[in-house]
Amino acid sequence: MLIEPDISYANDNGHNLGLYVRGERVIISHQGYVEIYSLATGRKEGEIFGWPRSYCKAANLMSVGGENQNELAIYDLSSRSKLDEFTFASNVDLDQFSEDGKRLFVLTNDQTAFSLDISNLVRPSGAEP
Repeated sequence: MLIEPDISYANDNGHNLGLYVRGERVIISHQGYVEIYSLATGRKEGEIFGWPRSYCKAANLMSVGGENQNELAIYDLSSRSKLDEFTFASNVDLDQFSEDGKRLFVLTNDQTAFSLDISNLVRPSGAEP
C-alpha cells in the first residue's frame, strides 16, 4: 500500500511532519528522517535517513526515498536493515509493493515502469519473514 500519513502537519518554517501507524510500529517522518517506535514499549527502535514511500504489511517492508528523488531503498522494519537500494535514470513518481512483498512496481518521471523481483532479498538473522 502507498504510505499516506495518518496525521500530517506543516509548521511555520515549512517543515513537514508525518505520523504513520503500521502494524506494531509508529513511524514518524520529519526533515528527511524516519523514526520508528514500538507500540508495545513506546521505545524508539531506530532511525532511517529518507522519506517513507510505500509499505508492505505481509513482508513488513518499507520503501524509502533518498536525498535524490531517483533513489529508492527497501528496509525491513523488523530489523531496520537496508535490504537493497536502487538508483533510476529519472525521478521515482510511484512505487508499490505486491501484496505478498515479492515484487516492487516503480514508475519513474520519464514514464518508465519497472517490476522488480525482490523475493530474494536476504533478511538479517532472526528477522521476521
